[in-house]
Amino acid sequence: MATSRADDKRVYRATVRLHRQQLEELEEPEAGLAILDGLDLDHYRYFHSTRADLLRRAGRATEARDAYQRALELAQTDAERRSLNARLAKLSRSN
Repeated sequence: MATSRADDKRVYRATVRLHRQQLEELEEPEAGLAILDGLDLDHYRYFHSTRADLLRRAGRATEARDAYQRALELAQTDAERRSLNARLAKLSRSN
């Protein structure tokens, strides 16, 4: 049975969400960062937002801010931009 391009995209996005959730649930954010830092995904917006969340959890606020900014540069929807701006604002208030 052949799949459509739309089906392929849905499966891919679901896989990415699952992997992101698994990374974020690691007890030690540094373990997730070690995995991410070995990947060449600078062009991928979710890479940067996931990395930013892990950096924030690791107490690395300056690096987290930079990663959120990069994710914001790559954001494709207004909802993504709002979410990332809210995370940046929260990070600024906590430091």
